[in-house]
Amino acid sequence: MTASADTGIVTTSSIYISDIYDVRPVSAFIKANMVLSQLYNPADKTYKPDYKSDNLVLTAVVLDPVTHKENPAGLSSVVWSYQYTDSFGTITTTDNTKDWYISGSKGEVLNIADNFGIDSDGATFTALVSYTDSDKNTTANSSISVKVDLRNLVKTSIILNTYSSTGYNIVNSRPSSIVVNGDLYINGTINTTMKRTNDWFRQDTSVISTDNPLYDSRVGLG
Repeated sequence: MTASADTGIVTTSSIYISDIYDVRPVSAFIKANMVLSQLYNPADKTYKPDYKSDNLVLTAVVLDPVTHKENPAGLSSVVWSYQYTDSFGTITTTDNTKDWYISGSKGEVLNIADNFGIDSDGATFTALVSYTDSDKNTTANSSISVKVDLRNLVKTSIILNTYSSTGYNIVNSRPSSIVVNGDLYINGTINTTMKRTNDWFRQDTSVISTDNPLYDSRVGLG
């Protein structure tokens, strides 16, 4: 603000206005009861794992913003959505006879009770988690997604299937490490005898030029 007279500006003053966002940030993740990679073998028309006989269960978990521990009591609601082939939508049914259905007191559990179509590459599931902070009477939202892959082992192919056998999340330094496996399939059969070498890479979005010293032509940019 300025105060002026005929002689011009006499004095100035300022005030600092704070916009305080009083909702604590929420961390959330999705737990899975088995590997998030499904294989279809056209030779015997089987799935591995078979979600129809052994359902895939995805659970949205929220961490308390203060203790950073799992706090299911803080969940106020969970809304699940999907992207499958060219389709998008939400999953609202609790009917356990359906292919996909939700359960849990707040809808935090998504059950996948059927296999994916063989012409698809799997599906992406997203949980919109709402967390209520009872101390501050505020609600925060967090959106988390997980991709469940389908790999079709066509008869004349070489396919590398990567998955984690020890889970996909490290929460509060637990577990201390995650094991990632890479199974090689040749013509629909897992190969254990062919000599092979493996190179593992970590995604780095800072590698945006081939001049970057971390650039590797085998995986390209990023």
